Amino acid sequence: DAEITVGRALAEGERARVVLSTKTARRTKEEAWQEINESLERVGTDYFDNVHLHGLGSSEDIDQRLGPGGAIEALLQARKQGQPDEDTERLLRERYGAGLLQGR
Repeated sequence: DAEITVGRALAEGERARVVLSTKTARRTKEEAWQEINESLERVGTDYFDNVHLHGLGSSEDIDQRLGPGGAIEALLQARKQGQPDEDTERLLRERYGAGLLQGR
């Protein structure tokens, strides 16, 4: 599993030097939250810098995932709980510019 491999590499203290992303194709908040947390455990980190909604299809799918109780709520919850530490935030600003972290 790629997440386990990445986790092994990060075990050597490199977490603050990388930007970690994951994705979820789940539709509901509960399903997406579970998948995000399983990924966190496999990677061995306490936050991801980015979480993406993967495989958006029909307009009904988009409405469900972005609507009340949809997967987007899990992404927002993860963002509130997993603010990047100061070193990661500094690295992101240096690499990608100050606008990247607006709203944090």
